[in-house]
Amino acid sequence: MHEFMTLAVVTGAGIKGVVMPICASLLTCALAVKAVKLSFDDDFNKKLMFAAAAVFSALFVLIPDTATKVVVDLAKVAIT
Repeated sequence: MHEFMTLAVVTGAGIKGVVMPICASLLTCALAVKAVKLSFDDDFNKKLMFAAAAVFSALFVLIPDTATKVVVDLAKVAIT
């Protein structure tokens, strides 16, 4: 048990496995609620932006490794 705790501290597995999904879930919920609360009288682009941000952050919660790979690949394409 002690070796696992040391490994988790060194690699950051505790942060990736527990803290990040909780924080990302809260962010996703907050963005989704904000998108739903915006009335139709407000700017539609603003509502669309909040909904897209909620979906984007949900991707990092549900499939973090794949989402990270996609962002890294997009960054490499943008640089070259």
